[in-house]
Amino acid sequence: MRIVALVLAGCAGTGLPPGGTIVWESFPYDGQRTWEYVNDEMTYRLVVEIFGPGEPGLLDTTVYTLHYKQDCFGNDPSCVTGEILRIMKWSSDPTKGVMVHGFGDLLAMQDFDPPIQISADDADRGDTWTTTTGGANWTSTFNGIGECQIAMDQTWPSCFIFEITTDAGEGYPLAGTWWSAQANGVATMEIATETGIWELNDFWCDEPGCGTQWY
Repeated sequence: MRIVALVLAGCAGTGLPPGGTIVWESFPYDGQRTWEYVNDEMTYRLVVEIFGPGEPGLLDTTVYTLHYKQDCFGNDPSCVTGEILRIMKWSSDPTKGVMVHGFGDLLAMQDFDPPIQISADDADRGDTWTTTTGGANWTSTFNGIGECQIAMDQTWPSCFIFEITTDAGEGYPLAGTWWSAQANGVATMEIATETGIWELNDFWCDEPGCGTQWY
């Protein structure tokens, strides 16, 4: 059964608990989630799927592997529907916050020890987290809350905005700006090395496990 996971983040800017805005829940990995993005500059849709169950990770986290695949629709003979463009390993929980444990593709993966800290479990605007790992420095900055940029026929008033930089060259596929929505996941991606912006066009969660604890 498919469940459309739609929980608007309108309450994110009000009634904040001590310590800042709760942001870790904006990177959910329950069930068999799928996100579909469009980009006006590209001839394919970007389909992001959770691949397999969560696995034990560093720092007592549960790590989920996400496949970023292309779904071709334009007149581009080089585009192959279903081709995995990149793989990223994520975790999010109310203790350790949001982390990236590795990225790469089917040919090679780079795992990080320690993992790259994207956010603590909660955050205030201007908070930064710097991780030295894999021979590079990564910095994530919480730029606060803004309206989500999505391609869906609805308005999401509140997205958490993270800017991620590195001193390790281009930083693909992580460096850039990420917008995430409470309980719904990443709404928008502006990857530093790519043209245009990826905006959420559709998303869903297939049973079993939707709405359950993922950490």
